[in-house]
Amino acid sequence: MTHVETALTTLICVPATSFLLCVAFLAHGWENFWSAHMQWPGSNSCVFLCQLPPLLLSLEEVSPYRRVEEAFHCKLKGQVVVDKKTLVELQNFQSPLAKGAFLRGTGLNLATGRFTAPVSGIYQFSANIHIDHSELKSKVQLRARDNVRVLICIESLCHRYTSLEVIAGLESNSKIFTVYVHGLLQLQAGQYTSIFVDNSAGAPITIQNGSDFMGMLMGA
Repeated sequence: MTHVETALTTLICVPATSFLLCVAFLAHGWENFWSAHMQWPGSNSCVFLCQLPPLLLSLEEVSPYRRVEEAFHCKLKGQVVVDKKTLVELQNFQSPLAKGAFLRGTGLNLATGRFTAPVSGIYQFSANIHIDHSELKSKVQLRARDNVRVLICIESLCHRYTSLEVIAGLESNSKIFTVYVHGLLQLQAGQYTSIFVDNSAGAPITIQNGSDFMGMLMGA
């Protein structure tokens, strides 16, 4: 009988009046299995054999991290002009060439700027939208109601489905300012998300190239 081939655990029972302590331990690697016992005088002896645990485990069982199957980080290729009182879907993205960027999975279409969920689950999305509103500031007097909304919408239906939304005023003194939107959405397999910019002001604004769109599958 070898220590690996025999998958038995055996315990020889003793009378209830006896106090018994059994100790099993492994010494000198896999080749020598030792068993020992201790007993009070007058009690029967005991032999305890145990099956050794397997040494080889799969990577999934050992690693505390799981592989992220769907994730992306892309940037807008060129500038996009959003006319006054207009809602525009951002398209024409590219995967950054610099190290650290990633495009994992098949869900993202860079040309359309749409991410289609390959499986149903909870997804995390974020966007950094760089806005140049210098033309707006030079042409019209800003009003309190002038603002820009950045949304990440499901199926282009920003009001029917839950969307991620940030509203920013246009009173910034900087020529370019950034609107950041971030959050979680539950998508069904086949549904897509994309970025929309809504300009409620009385003059055009320009979305700068290099604006970011990022996302990843969090879990089912």
